[in-house]
Amino acid sequence: MHLIVCTTAFQSPKGITDYHSAPMAQSSSGPFDEYPMLRCVPPSDRHRLMASRRRRLVLEVVAEHEETVHLREIATHIASAESETDTPDGKTVNQIAVDLHHTHLPYMAACDAISYDPDTHLVDITPKTGHLE
Repeated sequence: MHLIVCTTAFQSPKGITDYHSAPMAQSSSGPFDEYPMLRCVPPSDRHRLMASRRRRLVLEVVAEHEETVHLREIATHIASAESETDTPDGKTVNQIAVDLHHTHLPYMAACDAISYDPDTHLVDITPKTGHLE
């Protein structure tokens, strides 16, 4: 396995410029082993989705649940992962929730990787991709 650091800058479907640096492991099996919901996402969007650690963590949380997940639960999970603590502080969780709500979740929904309702703050696998085992 090779480790590549990938820095990307791109326009999201809503015209937001997104900059991210993320280590991305290359393997012959591709991202489908860990994120099967990406099978229906076009390759160019798939690479942009995977470039962000926060988006990868969103996919992990959503894939673990049978039902919809609230934005706050996802933000708490990401805050725990980023701070390496089981109990992240509320301010950090709120900042991550705002970032997810305004940047990551709308982009992921536009790519059909997830469905996101900005009014209820609920996230789920899209009906197009379904829950894959």
